[in-house]
Amino acid sequence: MIKKKISIITPVFNEEENIIDCNKSVKEFFLQINNKYDYEHIFVDNSSTDSSLLKMRQLSITDKNVKVLVNNQNYGILPSIFNSLKYCKSDYTLVCYAADLQDPIDFLLEALKKSEQGYEIIYAKRNKRHEKILYKYLKKTYYYLAKKLTNNILKQNVSSFQLISDKVRKEILTVSSNNPFIPYIIQSTTFKKIGIETVWIERKKNIAKNNFFSLMDEAINAICNYSGIASKISFILSFALFTFSIIFLIYNVVFLIKEFFVKNIEIANGIPSIIIFNCIMFAAILVILGILSENVNHLLQAKIGKKVNINEKINFD
Repeated sequence: MIKKKISIITPVFNEEENIIDCNKSVKEFFLQINNKYDYEHIFVDNSSTDSSLLKMRQLSITDKNVKVLVNNQNYGILPSIFNSLKYCKSDYTLVCYAADLQDPIDFLLEALKKSEQGYEIIYAKRNKRHEKILYKYLKKTYYYLAKKLTNNILKQNVSSFQLISDKVRKEILTVSSNNPFIPYIIQSTTFKKIGIETVWIERKKNIAKNNFFSLMDEAINAICNYSGIASKISFILSFALFTFSIIFLIYNVVFLIKEFFVKNIEIANGIPSIIIFNCIMFAAILVILGILSENVNHLLQAKIGKKVNINEKINFD
């Protein structure tokens, strides 16, 4: 009987203290389940400046399950992961198993059980997070807004730590984008999906590479480029202002009629017309901006960012 194969993707940028432990955790997991599945552990190096790449090379020599993609520059986590999906040759892919070990590898045990029940997407719900109180509530607010603005496509406390079938992998690779927001792309598919609760723990070694500003960029990408909120706001404002203009026009027409019949009503000539004209013009401009932003929104999803280029591939056939 041919074993099913699992691909595990680990993005890396200056994680020299965690590389060995990360690979060890994967090896021990598959030993724990008596090697029921074959696997490949794909490290994606984002142009690390420490000894991370050296350690990955050493691992790849002694363990052919370890494969390495070496980017020619730092493209960021999500573009790197998205590009690495092209190189997976397996039945299922763990999309992002971070080198910092903050997500539990044991999630994969329950996820594989769900896959055998016919689920194509099994996502981790990080409902418990061991992190600083400020980041905890900022992320809680972000996930809440993202969920509402994407019509519940993005789920609460769900990141790229998800197990997907090869059908899902092929489906999401049809998306043409250099700046993909992977959690949204996966969750927006119609494949059968289910969540498993996990605990996001503190990293034990090295320091986090994602700071407040990088997390903010990721949030802006998710909310603005994938929810279409900019165009929605423009259309709402334009409709509201146009409605106000019409009401104001009717209001002033009534006063002009009264002025014609009642001589003691005074209206400053020209002022109402200027106000109405400005309101209508602003409404028209916002309509145009709404249409343009909708088009730009689609273009951004396909074109923004740099295309990921690989300098070297190790242990790939």
